[in-house]
Amino acid sequence: MKNLQGWVKLHRKITDSIIYQMPPLYLRVFERLVIEANHSDKYIFFNGEKKLIQRGERVTSIRQISEWVGWFERGKVKIPNPKTITKILEVLKKENIIAVLGNTQHTHYKVLNYSIYQGSNIDKVTVDGEVDGEVGKQLLDTNKNVKNVKNEKKKETFFECVNLTDDEHRKLIDEFGDSAKDKIESLSLYIKSRGDKYKSHYHTILAWDRKDKEREKKSNISYIPKRDVRMG
Repeated sequence: MKNLQGWVKLHRKITDSIIYQMPPLYLRVFERLVIEANHSDKYIFFNGEKKLIQRGERVTSIRQISEWVGWFERGKVKIPNPKTITKILEVLKKENIIAVLGNTQHTHYKVLNYSIYQGSNIDKVTVDGEVDGEVGKQLLDTNKNVKNVKNEKKKETFFECVNLTDDEHRKLIDEFGDSAKDKIESLSLYIKSRGDKYKSHYHTILAWDRKDKEREKKSNISYIPKRDVRMG
């Protein structure tokens, strides 16, 4: 058995979700997908190429998921049929709980709203229960497909200079994981030192990241000098 370390959060609102009303294996699969998902961005070598697997994602296979959720019964290991796992994943996809990319051999899945489930602010509840209510709606209330954010237009200030809405902040965490904080801080320091003004701090961070990736890509292109051909 794998030597898993660390922990994940499980909100009490899960008892109101559709997967809690399904057979127990549905919940077991969802829990294991959350447990196995990356807690931070990570590069892996996949099909001979370097691939970024973001926070809340994992590359695996249907068969491996079957083995993850196996159990002992009367001294024997019971492994669910891969077709059953495929059916469960389809339900989770339909209910917007996960997204799945890949084929029958490789399954690249993403736990939607992973940063909301596992975010450090999930335990912070205001006097009127505003945060708790928002998490409760986002957390597996997929039948109603609730995506409204109560404080979407409310501005939050990070590192003195950077203004982001709650929704923009969550998107940055989903996109960049733990490095989102560093990107916000870099923009804050730049604005503080230069006094520059931007129409959207959120889109500025995305634009900077794109430029950084383009520069990195160019720097990785090997320079092959022309062959020195001399007439003898």
